[in-house]
Amino acid sequence: MKRAKRRKQTSLKIKHVDFKRINDIFSGVSKGRLRFKFISIFLLAAFCASSAVDVVWEAKLPAVFGNITYLECNISDAAVDCLKKTRQWFGGPEHRSLCYNNNCTVSNKYEVMKQSSCLYTLMIHNFSEFDVNCDYTCTYGVSRMRQNLTLDGKRFIYEPHDTDIIEKSIVKDKTLDWRINITKVFPKPSCGADLNGENITDHLKISDTKPGFYFASDLRINIPLSSCGKLDVYCHLGDYKVNITSKNFEKCKGGKSSGNENDVVLIVSIIVSVLVVMIIIVSVCIVSRHNGCKGDQCRKGVYCQVR
Repeated sequence: MKRAKRRKQTSLKIKHVDFKRINDIFSGVSKGRLRFKFISIFLLAAFCASSAVDVVWEAKLPAVFGNITYLECNISDAAVDCLKKTRQWFGGPEHRSLCYNNNCTVSNKYEVMKQSSCLYTLMIHNFSEFDVNCDYTCTYGVSRMRQNLTLDGKRFIYEPHDTDIIEKSIVKDKTLDWRINITKVFPKPSCGADLNGENITDHLKISDTKPGFYFASDLRINIPLSSCGKLDVYCHLGDYKVNITSKNFEKCKGGKSSGNENDVVLIVSIIVSVLVVMIIIVSVCIVSRHNGCKGDQCRKGVYCQVR
């Protein structure tokens, strides 16, 4: 019986020892796997950090409606000249593909500027109101930057063309009434006027309307003719000053019309001509008398010969 008890105790001890060894072995293996996973993740993170590429784009402002606007994308992968991966531009109202490397889907609207390979610049031709308040994305491989091209009233402008400006001037009661109609402008303008370099904005009346995306402005200047000279009209569009038109009204100085001046010139010319003719006749008579002419002959303008 004693031997049987001893055998049971010994077998229990052996089983207990074996289980402990097995547990230690498995726990060691688990710790090794955890260490391996941790090292793998650390190395992967370090590799990704070392190979990360920054992509940043910004608009070159001011952006002028009707002209070319530039979205400049900087890629920080100069070690391989930024040509190792695909470069793309997405954007517009539907945020669709615009350019793939140097090829653009609509070439008359979008174009890639040929610069250094790490400067991937999108050119938007005939920039319009439909090109703003849209997201644009510049990508290089898996690296990308997406942001909104947001309209503001300081750095997005439309400068009126000659066809957008209608002028009319009326002279009445020795007063010049000059009207300027600007049919298309952005943003809402703040206008002024100078006469011979002196500010006369207090003589300027402005009326603004907004028939659509763009503004329209009516300008009216009333000044006396006696103060006429070189008149300049300009407008501030956001942070930028734009010359609208200039006129020289020097001929109306003193309130005299050009028709009166022409009449005076004509009368003076006639008087001078008559005086010149009389001087010639008198000179001929004097010379004729010297040559023996008689008075009657001189009065008739006849030349006498010496006999």
